[in-house]
Amino acid sequence: MHNPLPLIHLSDLFQTPIEALTPAVGENLAEAAAFCLVASGFHQGIHLTVAGFKPLTYQLTWSELPENVAAARNDLKEATEEGASGIAVLLARVHLGYEVFLRSRQGTGFDYLMREIGSDVDAPRLGLRCRVS
Repeated sequence: MHNPLPLIHLSDLFQTPIEALTPAVGENLAEAAAFCLVASGFHQGIHLTVAGFKPLTYQLTWSELPENVAAARNDLKEATEEGASGIAVLLARVHLGYEVFLRSRQGTGFDYLMREIGSDVDAPRLGLRCRVS
């Protein structure tokens, strides 16, 4: 019997509480990711394979995009950066069991600080650094 792939929905970026993301920021990252995927010719339910020490394939879905999304997301570099950040935040949570708890400042060399889900680590010097590129 075939086991279904684990499902990741981009709406988890704003429907699931994430300390370092307000719902509005999460929705922005989700929309950017969905826009980039659709603009690149991908469709709902694409397979996203994570390689490395813990390889696994996920099925990725997203909400319907507004009609004016192309006009709003005309800066493809910015949309790509935001979309990649959103997917990275979700994969850290689902694949590794980590959550982002602090967005870094520009010039620090990383984007987010992460900790194990349920951990009470809140000091920036104790968090795991996440760089999305």
